[in-house]
Amino acid sequence: MHALYNPPRVSVFRASMSGFLISAIQIVIIAALIVLILTRPYLGIVITVASLPATDILPPIPLLTSVVSIFGYVTVGGYLMQRARERDKRFRGLDQALVWGVLFCFWIFVSNPQAAWFGTARNWTLTFVQLWMLALLAGELIDTPQKHKS
Repeated sequence: MHALYNPPRVSVFRASMSGFLISAIQIVIIAALIVLILTRPYLGIVITVASLPATDILPPIPLLTSVVSIFGYVTVGGYLMQRARERDKRFRGLDQALVWGVLFCFWIFVSNPQAAWFGTARNWTLTFVQLWMLALLAGELIDTPQKHKS
């Protein structure tokens, strides 16, 4: 009876190889998106906004809430690189909505600092500051009708 038992031998190896392949594909896709965002920072806004509904599906990143944060940081870096290249382009300044956004972020923190900074699900102050930065970058980077259509 012992000679008839034939245990599977390859399943552990296949599982580890498929996990490695999926991770490698994710790294390649994320690296390609990072290069795209650094060359065209306005696409970072598009990718960030488009990926927000799928945040829970995206892979977790150590020390960050999701891969969307990386896209946001890379977008800021791409924006700063673009500003360094185009020194003659003026900063548009803060319009009324952005000023109200700053006041709203300040009010959230001042009204209840414990809940705003140490909330149960997240740090709400940083969340709203990130949304404010997204609005600022969108106003600066999406400045032509062609960029609006992308």
